[in-house]
Amino acid sequence: MRIYFSGIGGVGIGPLAEIALDAGHQVVGSDRDMGPMAEQLQARGVEVSDNQSGNFLRTHHQAQPFDWLVYTAANAMSY
Repeated sequence: MRIYFSGIGGVGIGPLAEIALDAGHQVVGSDRDMGPMAEQLQARGVEVSDNQSGNFLRTHHQAQPFDWLVYTAANAMSY
């Protein structure tokens, strides 16, 4: 399963992404803050972008569809 995590660098979403990765799922995501959690996930091979625009998300999904979108309540769902 391919799972996209919006807010992947945060203290709530980041650990969820790690759990999904450990369970064998393909994990990708984005976060405006490329802090330690995002760097840790990148070191494990996760594709992490700092672009969280709706256009980026749509384009990414069209190019490589994901099965689930997991997002943080800290982001406005304008896309």
